[in-house]
Amino acid sequence: MRFTQSSHEHSACYHRGWQKLTSPSRSETAPKVDSPRRPWKPWFKAQRLLPRRDLTGSPVMEISVESKPSYAMGVIRLNRDEAIIAEAGSMVAMSEDLDVQTRLAGASGSGLIGWLRALITSLLRRLVGGESVFVNRFTAQRDGSELMLAPDMVGDVEQIDLTGDRVITVQSSSFLASGAEVKLGLIWAGLRMLLAREGAFFLRCSGKGPLLINSYGAIEKVRLDGSYIVDTGHLVAFEGDLAWTMERVGGWRSTLLSGEGLVTKFTGHGTLWLQTRNLRALVSWITPQLPS
Repeated sequence: MRFTQSSHEHSACYHRGWQKLTSPSRSETAPKVDSPRRPWKPWFKAQRLLPRRDLTGSPVMEISVESKPSYAMGVIRLNRDEAIIAEAGSMVAMSEDLDVQTRLAGASGSGLIGWLRALITSLLRRLVGGESVFVNRFTAQRDGSELMLAPDMVGDVEQIDLTGDRVITVQSSSFLASGAEVKLGLIWAGLRMLLAREGAFFLRCSGKGPLLINSYGAIEKVRLDGSYIVDTGHLVAFEGDLAWTMERVGGWRSTLLSGEGLVTKFTGHGTLWLQTRNLRALVSWITPQLPS
């Protein structure tokens, strides 16, 4: 007997085979799960230009000190219309949209009286302290402008924030930069300081804003409550309720032969900023090495 397959059964078998051949695999039928995406991060340069803001949302000047303590450099990021006063020749690099104006050091007032006061201050700094007569004022034209400042000598840079009730007294050679609202004045350091060849004047820094000081070598911060003796060549700055006098190290023999010379004795409660190296000692060491 001949076996014959009906067309209906043939069609059913055909469709079952088609379904087997064309049915999707298990991986294709599984639900698709999106892989987690890495968080987006802005480009480094664009991120640096974002201004830092205070609690009220207003942009504020941002200062960071890099390459401490041997080759320190201050990096200042200013927002529109913010300004900073810097020692002449201290600029390393800057954004092209910074406006630079050169003026007499200490010219914080306006009019003829302010100009004469600034002229006298600048000449005294030049003649007695060996400092530059002029300073540069850098003003930002947009948010995120950048300015790099560095001192002439290798060493450290320290940032001090003045809040209106602080007064910092700085060696004239240790001033690097300050905010536009910081007031600079001269303090007579005495004849002994002049004879010690450390400069006859200190800079009195007050007001509100950032203050940048520099040193030869690293900066050591000393909290003082009592008496403390500092070599005049290692003094950078001080603040607080401090009285200071110039003294000899022991008798005249010790003063002449010990190599210490005159020292400064501080008494009271406050803070001292000291430098680990002495520029005058470096000059004394180099001078005999020079060819005659």
